[in-house]
This record gives sequence, C-alpha cells and structure tokens, in this order.
Amino acid sequence: FSFAMLSVHGEEDAVLSGNSFVMQLKNGHFIVSDGGFAFDAEYLVQYMKSKLPNGETPVVDAWFSSHLHTDHSMVFNGMRLYKEVRESIKVEAVYLNIPNENVIRNTDLDEGPARELPKQIESILTGIRMLKTTDDKTTKIYRCQTGHRYYFDGVTVDVVLAQEQLEFNCYDQNKYVGDFNTSSTALLFTTDTNHKIFTAGDSNESNTSYIMEAYGSTCPSILSNVNVFVAFHHGHNTVKSFTTWLKPNATKFDYVLFSSNLAVESIEDRIETEDGANTELRAKANQCYSFSDGLKTILNFTNSGITVTRE
Repeated sequence: FSFAMLSVHGEEDAVLSGNSFVMQLKNGHFIVSDGGFAFDAEYLVQYMKSKLPNGETPVVDAWFSSHLHTDHSMVFNGMRLYKEVRESIKVEAVYLNIPNENVIRNTDLDEGPARELPKQIESILTGIRMLKTTDDKTTKIYRCQTGHRYYFDGVTVDVVLAQEQLEFNCYDQNKYVGDFNTSSTALLFTTDTNHKIFTAGDSNESNTSYIMEAYGSTCPSILSNVNVFVAFHHGHNTVKSFTTWLKPNATKFDYVLFSSNLAVESIEDRIETEDGANTELRAKANQCYSFSDGLKTILNFTNSGITVTRE
C-alpha cells in the first residue's frame, strides 16, 4: 500500500492550501480522500497515472469527501469543467455528506455569502454525476454515516464521525452553532499490514468532543495505535485533549501530516489555534511533514513497517 499527501497549493496563505490524499491498493486501484481545488483535478489524475503501467486508466474504488469546502472538494467541479481529465479516470463510488440546510444558512464563508454555497455544492455534485465507473455507468454517491464500515482490497475504512451525529450537540431550535468545518467526516483507514491512518478534514473541537464523549474516556481499541494522523484543518484546529486521548502518556504517532504550504516548524506561529496545540502534536510524532517544499509525501506500508519517499 501507499498513502500520499499531494502538494496541492491554493495560494501562499496556508488557509488556502488544498487537501488531497491518495491511497493505492494492492490491486493497483485507488482510494482518494478530498482532492483539492478545481484546478487540481489534472494534477491528481496525473499522479495516479504515474503509479500505473503506461496507458492504464486509473480506477478509484472509493472517493471520500470530508466536507464540501472548495479546498477539499471543488476538484469535482474540475472534473465537470475539464472533459479530458474526467474521461481519463474511472470512479466506482463517491462517499460524502451534504450539509444540513441550517449549516448552509448560518455559514459565513470566506469564498462568499452563504447564499452562494448551494451553487457551490451543486457544481460539485454535477461534477460527480458526470464521472463514469469501469462498466461505463454513472458513479454512485453514498452518504457516510457514523459506524459505517467499507471494505476494499486489503483496507477497511471506518466512519468514526459523520455530520448527523453532531446535530444534537450543535443545533438548538434550528439554529446552527459552529461553522461549516464541523460538517467534516472523520475516517479511520486500517490496512491488512496492521497500520492505521486517521483523517478528519477540517474538524474542530465540536467534532472531537463528540468523539471522546461517544467512544468513552479511554480511547477504544479500534482507534488505538494510530500510526498516521492528518492534522485537522491544515493545522488550524488541533485540539490538545483529543491528541492526548488518541496517544496517552508517552505513546507517539509514527507520522503527522500537515496539508499546509507552511513549514512544519512555523505552523504554531502562523496559525491561530489553542496555545501550544501544534507544538504538542509535533511532540507526539516521530516525524512530521507538510508540503512547504512543494514535494509529495508518500508513505509505503508493508508488513515490516512504514517507509517514506518524497518526490
């Protein structure tokens, strides 16, 4: 298996760094998590082609969208816009959550007023509907729900937390409390080489509070021994209590990935978050990577461990 953090740059500001992760399965097919902006579509497909014999068409068995912000999921709009890119890939299924209307109505987005959000979501869904499966049918769309488990070639994907679980915590008399990032889906990837990857889009303290409340004061076995942790919101929403819950005492992640244009050592100073949260997260990792140097970080999983290549 390989799990790659692609070097997706929105602009120089870390907030606009894209989120794009690709896992290659034993059968050569792929699982994609997010994908970035619309203009990242070609780059994403070219990366997958580079991992296959010449002329082979990339097949995505599952494409997970953490949430429908532009820097995570507008790549599907890129598939709508760029026919040549769209037709050079096959996608069996997309897994996502469409935000509750209250989230849309009460969200103040940097990219425009909330009234523009339905148009943004529709362009994403239109792009997905234009994709084709290996048998030339329309790509299926599934809604992720907490507790779902999906099986692929040597990898299981568990939905740790999905949007609907937060409604009792974050909705009060039809008023949304929080922000659009709270609609992020938390996923656990487990390989048959016994390695675990945890990723949760732009999740924040609302999400982590619910996870810890739902799963108990002690991290359960399914979430213990996470090897690779993808920092929430490019490093913006790191939560100390959750980091400690996942990795109590002196235990560490093998790798922490920051999908950010910022150098790892400067993230604490440049990103506003809970004081010292990213410093503590880095201390909980044997190694940290971002894509400030423009390189992809590729983790290779075997029965004997994890190795890293950068290209």
